[in-house]
Amino acid sequence: MTSTSTTMTTSVAATVVIAGLILAPAIAAAQQPAQGQSSQVPIQLALAEKEDESASSEMRARLARMTEQAPNISLIVYPALINQIKKRDFVPGVAEVMALFFERAGVKKKIDVSEDLFRPSDPDDVWKIAREFGRFVRDKRVEADYAVFAEFIGTPQTGPDKIFTVVVDKAGALVWVDTQVRTDPLVKSIKKHTPLTVGYVSVEKLRRRLNLTDPTSKDSVNGKWSKHFDEKAKKRAAGQRNAPKK
Repeated sequence: MTSTSTTMTTSVAATVVIAGLILAPAIAAAQQPAQGQSSQVPIQLALAEKEDESASSEMRARLARMTEQAPNISLIVYPALINQIKKRDFVPGVAEVMALFFERAGVKKKIDVSEDLFRPSDPDDVWKIAREFGRFVRDKRVEADYAVFAEFIGTPQTGPDKIFTVVVDKAGALVWVDTQVRTDPLVKSIKKHTPLTVGYVSVEKLRRRLNLTDPTSKDSVNGKWSKHFDEKAKKRAAGQRNAPKK
């Protein structure tokens, strides 16, 4: 266990048992640079060649505005799509973990996790996903300043081939459209590939771009989502204590 993980508070430690996965060590591992790499991952805004210059410029301006507003922003996180090609599942629990990381990174206003499922028509085209998500959020008339959606393409055996992260404002305008692949530094640094650790990678790249607090530092914030995971951990522990002895 690295020194990074020792800075985590008891509340965050409660997240280590989620769906039978060990989260805290994987987070600590994800923060360690691969051999020969800097710990500071270069941040680049993903811009597709097919995007015209005006759209790219407008999106950059919105991201700059979000960065200026942070951490005084509100977020709504939608259930993540786990795309195993032949099998696709929505995982609300991953969205909850992402909300926890945003909270501990210092987002000061409300952070919600939506129960609504956003179903992209083409889960392999990030720009099509982004535009459809923007229309979806606009039509929902969300109250949050920004909406977040993530998709993970890959399998538990092979790890993520791609990680898509999309952020739009409440009007549905594109703010952040990002693709990480298995050769990118943050993805390569993960030693244990689970939906939860990949969710951390999705948040972490945006977190650094917004200049928010390291969610595993001693200065990070405990709030609604920390309490939520505390309660889940307590219920799980109680269930184990009350389980019949074999």
